[in-house]
Amino acid sequence: MRSPLPALIPVLVALAACGSCGEDEAPSAPEEHEDELDRRPAPPPEGLGYVLRLRGGAAALEAVGAALEAPPLRRMLEATPLGSPGEHAPFPPAVLERRSGDVLAASVIDGRGEEAWVVAVEADLGDLGPGEALARRPGGPRGARWLGPGRTALEADGWVVASERPEVLEAALPFLLFTVAAEEAEAGVHARFPEDLAGGPLRAFVDRAAAQQARQARAAIAAERARHAEAPPFGDPEPLVAWLEAEARGLAAYLPDLGAGRASLLAEGGALRLAVRFEVREGSPLAGALAEVEPADPGFGALPAGVAWAWFRAAPGEPGWAALLEEVGGARLAEEERAALGALGAATRGAPAIALGATEAGPFGRVGARGLPAEAAPWNAALGAPWLRTLFGAALGCERPALRLAGAPPEARICEGGEGRLLRIDEGALILAPPAHPALDATSPRLGAHPDVARLLPGPSLAAAYLDPGRVAAAGRLVALSPFGEPPGALRPPAPSVLRLAEEDGALLLELRVAPHGAAQLAGAALAAGE
Repeated sequence: MRSPLPALIPVLVALAACGSCGEDEAPSAPEEHEDELDRRPAPPPEGLGYVLRLRGGAAALEAVGAALEAPPLRRMLEATPLGSPGEHAPFPPAVLERRSGDVLAASVIDGRGEEAWVVAVEADLGDLGPGEALARRPGGPRGARWLGPGRTALEADGWVVASERPEVLEAALPFLLFTVAAEEAEAGVHARFPEDLAGGPLRAFVDRAAAQQARQARAAIAAERARHAEAPPFGDPEPLVAWLEAEARGLAAYLPDLGAGRASLLAEGGALRLAVRFEVREGSPLAGALAEVEPADPGFGALPAGVAWAWFRAAPGEPGWAALLEEVGGARLAEEERAALGALGAATRGAPAIALGATEAGPFGRVGARGLPAEAAPWNAALGAPWLRTLFGAALGCERPALRLAGAPPEARICEGGEGRLLRIDEGALILAPPAHPALDATSPRLGAHPDVARLLPGPSLAAAYLDPGRVAAAGRLVALSPFGEPPGALRPPAPSVLRLAEEDGALLLELRVAPHGAAQLAGAALAAGE
């Protein structure tokens, strides 16, 4: 996505070459001009898009690169104007050799509709010898001076700003040097987004992606149905596709309510933190929706150790999951079975929290929600539906599902006979695990006991997700046909990532925290999901 980046700040004065100076004469001192600079903050230039900033110089860039771990991610960072400024703007070689600190960059769309980069680097030109001195000429914007023979580089306040387009360079320099560079920022990589990003290009992308995925899914369902004379035994998948598409489009409909955005990518003791903030337009539908939700603690730290994936949202859950199952089941469900399923769904409207995991004792699953029925009767009434019991058993690889809860806490064998998995209702959660599994024991180690995990755990959130890619394949063995393939072998130590959505000072915050050595695993999981 194209967006302008502010023009960079001029470089410190270099020693001017003097033709009449003898070998024993010291080069003449640069002419002072700093008092002539107009350092008042400036508004963004017309056509400005993305603005990038490296705070903390090469050390900060190296720290972020080391935390990213994966070579492709590091190469992507190094290829940006922050890592390779000379590839994006015509700096004199002597300037790049004397870079001393931070970098600024902006992408600007000029009057002809063409993109131009403006890049600024901090540079110490004070040690340039007489033969290397760069000519300086007055006449730049805000008192900056032109550097070199042409009009593609300016210097001011220890910065050199360069661009192939002189008019773009002059327009962007005041904003970059006297607005962006003057802001306080932590060491790391920072970005500004154009105000129309969320409601324009981002919404269009989400809408297109949702429509494309739905079309492909419906085509695959139609092709599979054409190969069989009978209706699918486990239900009609079209309602699920329609629900997923509607959810994606419903979320996309809020994107125009987001204004200007900023992002920061920071390295913190080997861990990585990406924080993206968008202003929420006052009085917008999104502002109204957020006002109705009370943030809550996701409670990830209290989950059993070994979690591979977990999801939480603070908004009260609707009984839509029960209605969705009714649609998928269709005529396979009798009226009394529909009523039992609807009653169970209506009783579990609390904030939902879902988790899948794996330990050496095997995979486990957990679904928790406020208001979850703690007695067996409503569960037995719903799970007693032959179609639902068959569907549940097939998903778990059970030819003869039992699913009749009894006792306190209520529990049931999934399959008739054998040592199969247990289904238990306990601690406000539905737990699925092998007998004697630590996930069934409230005194077993918890997820938050591991220091690398504890440092990532989010505070009160609107929604949150936890992912430990190294355990996903093992956790996927909970179901009969796992989409994650075979586990790679021994379980790895935790290297999770935590994604959090929250409201903060009138802005919507999306924060991703990645544990040390977790970035490469997260990148691999993202690539696998994309395939």
